[in-house]
Amino acid sequence: IGICKGEYPTIKSFEFDEQIEIIDNKRTFLTYSSSTWKKGDKQKPMHSESGYIRFPSAKTVDMVLAQCTGITEISTGEVEKDEEQKNAGDNENPEGSGSFRISLLSQNINRVANGKKPQVTQIRRVYTYDKTNDSLSYEISMSTTNTKELTKHLYGAFKRCT
Repeated sequence: IGICKGEYPTIKSFEFDEQIEIIDNKRTFLTYSSSTWKKGDKQKPMHSESGYIRFPSAKTVDMVLAQCTGITEISTGEVEKDEEQKNAGDNENPEGSGSFRISLLSQNINRVANGKKPQVTQIRRVYTYDKTNDSLSYEISMSTTNTKELTKHLYGAFKRCT
């Protein structure tokens, strides 16, 4: 369960709890799901989304999501190994630390016909995995029909649950 915060120019800042589940299918994609709820009260759900993370190549990543708000999102980006830790690593570990960053930008956003306004027009997601701490964090920015520039919206930090 992550420590998460939300903000946007048109809303009051808020905190929430979130659980992200990523399942390795032993194929070229992972199954992804996220559920959020009011901070400290799992009985008050806020948002959920689920879909797939695909790896068409070693450095390319696609994310295909459906959100409970009636939005579907197809994003494309790249996987970047943590060069700083890779360069600081010893000769016995030429691949580096195992830490990485995934940066995604939406290529296609669709919504149900009666979707709430303002409408989301672009989403950027940046996920960072730190192998040393076995932690995942993300920052999600979006633009809408009211806020034209990509603007920070959500942030979350997680430790792996076993």
